[in-house]
Amino acid sequence: MPFEYVWKLGYSSNTILPPSLSNNYTKPGMKRGDNSYFRCFVTDKNGCSRESSPRTKVDIQYPPYYASLTAIKPAVCLNNMASLRCYASGNPRTVTLVLYSGGQVLASSTNDYTATLQFNSTTAGTHTYVCKTNNSAGIGVNASRTMITQAPPQITGITVNQTIAEGSRLVLECNTSGSDPMTITWKKVGGSAFPSGKNVTFESLTTADQGAYECTASNGNECPVSKLQTYVHVLYKPRRTSITVSNSTVCLNDLVQLECTTEADPPATHYHFYVNDQLIQSSSSSRIQMNSTIEGNNTYRCQPGNTVGLGENATVFMNTKAPPNITWLPPNQSIAEGSTVLFPCNVTGSDPMKIVWKNVRVNSSYPIGHHLKFQSLMRSHDGVYECSASNGNECPLVSSSTYINVLYQPEITKSPKSTLTLFENGTINLNCKAHGNPAPNITWTRGSDVVGRGEILVLEKEQSAQGVYVCIASNGVGVNARANSNVVVKICENFCQQNNTCIRQGSTQSCDCRKGLTGRYCEKDDPMGKKFSIKVVLVSPAWKDQ
Repeated sequence: MPFEYVWKLGYSSNTILPPSLSNNYTKPGMKRGDNSYFRCFVTDKNGCSRESSPRTKVDIQYPPYYASLTAIKPAVCLNNMASLRCYASGNPRTVTLVLYSGGQVLASSTNDYTATLQFNSTTAGTHTYVCKTNNSAGIGVNASRTMITQAPPQITGITVNQTIAEGSRLVLECNTSGSDPMTITWKKVGGSAFPSGKNVTFESLTTADQGAYECTASNGNECPVSKLQTYVHVLYKPRRTSITVSNSTVCLNDLVQLECTTEADPPATHYHFYVNDQLIQSSSSSRIQMNSTIEGNNTYRCQPGNTVGLGENATVFMNTKAPPNITWLPPNQSIAEGSTVLFPCNVTGSDPMKIVWKNVRVNSSYPIGHHLKFQSLMRSHDGVYECSASNGNECPLVSSSTYINVLYQPEITKSPKSTLTLFENGTINLNCKAHGNPAPNITWTRGSDVVGRGEILVLEKEQSAQGVYVCIASNGVGVNARANSNVVVKICENFCQQNNTCIRQGSTQSCDCRKGLTGRYCEKDDPMGKKFSIKVVLVSPAWKDQ
């Protein structure tokens, strides 16, 4: 009984081919898409059927018919590892992938469908890479791709460290090598960046421009950037200058110190010192000493300099005082009491001047001023007077003195007793003292006669003239001083014998003896007392000498 054969395709036998009385199935021109599973089902005419097994797989083998080549990165840095992924579709799927460039094999791999091929990129530029494929079924199609190998940025030259003066023009240059496009940037270390470019130009340098500058070269993310630094040292003239003096107020010809401080790079090497814009000294030292020789409020100026040039000035004021000098003081003078006195003290020197008069003896001062004045001079004003002049603590005080000798008229300080008695064989002293200036002379008078000089007048019996004795003190000033003493002379009064009385005879005194007595005290008999005398009067005689 003949059988009927039905072939079904697919793993699930979804596709049914037309029935056939032949147990063979022939399909001409099988292609790579014709791979499938086949099953044969057999039936008889009675409708009995049974399944044929097992399934039969038909595998169509073919060389790679599709290939692709992709870059892991579109560009790579020189001498770095590059990676390309090659994919090939064929059957069997195990394929051999070979990477070429410029006819040289760079890498190969046998794998299923795809492989990542790595190689060292040793030549800069844009290169075409080809992936050749094959499997056991034959040689397949190729895949190609271009990829860039970049030469890394390299700074080949940069402006060397610069030491340059402020205000100068400076160009910083950064030369590079490496693949384009190359980006070159400058920035100040710790500061801001400049616009891109190989050069940075400073038209006029300032000290703010001093510092380190970094050049950075880059040409993408594939290669590391290149960096190099240079340093700009900006020299500048002295600035922020100041000047100080040891004292703001001094005395003429005092030694003073001026000190000039400044900020400069390089440091200041010389200093010019001026007074009222006149150069007084140039020095390599910032500190000088000098004598202050110009009186008044003077301007002192310092101007420092260095190799860059002269720097900023600084000024300070210093007041130089002329010391007090007493140019004239009245000489020692003798002046009468009661006089008006005006003594000037002439002084030169810087104001404000303080002039003080002082009585040295009593250490008392008078109102401040040029003149010593007494409206009515008194003897208590007698003494040495000192005029002192000062105009501050800077100059020494000066002084000079004169003497006022106050003259005043005599005054009796001790008068003789108003009444004195001089007895026989006795003496009395008349005492008279006086003071005055100058010291008075004392003269004793009785009547119009000068009878003595000096403080003591001694009267003895031989000088027994009684009367008023006057002490006169005189010194040529004012009115003479006088003192009187009435002297009563009793030389014989207590000695006259026989009750005879004492009488004055001329300048002396003696006893008035009765007849028959004689002697000073009538103590003797007088032989002549018993005689008589005749008084003869001649009236116009003719008298001739014999």
